[in-house]
Amino acid sequence: MSQNILVELRFLLYAIGFGAIVTAVYDIFRILRRVFPHKNLFVSLEDLIFWIAMAISVFYLLNAESDGRLRWFFVAGAALGMTVYRLTISRLIVPAGVTVVRFVLKPLLFCGKKLCNTGHRGLARSKKKLTVWWKVLRMILCKQ
Repeated sequence: MSQNILVELRFLLYAIGFGAIVTAVYDIFRILRRVFPHKNLFVSLEDLIFWIAMAISVFYLLNAESDGRLRWFFVAGAALGMTVYRLTISRLIVPAGVTVVRFVLKPLLFCGKKLCNTGHRGLARSKKKLTVWWKVLRMILCKQ
């Protein structure tokens, strides 16, 4: 094969690998969203930050490999890598990742809930004492 064709083939393989990596990184966001659900505004902000970071990554990759020129087979290769990863590995990674993260965080969340419950009870007691002291103070001031 010609040296030019080998260079282009290597670039296509980079594009396919880049697409798979992009989807794998996005799977981390998907796992965290399933474990810690949050509002659409924050999901949109996360997506915006993610895609800006990926656009910068694409720029650097294209600049390093093809002198900054956008080649359509790079786009097609990245789309192919994303699709293949999403239809194969991602279907296994996301549910397993959710299970692992929940398993690891369960003791931490349990301890956090216990601390929060203790804190709320302590706040309720403090509020009750302050209310009693406030009533006593009002009675003393109103007597005079």
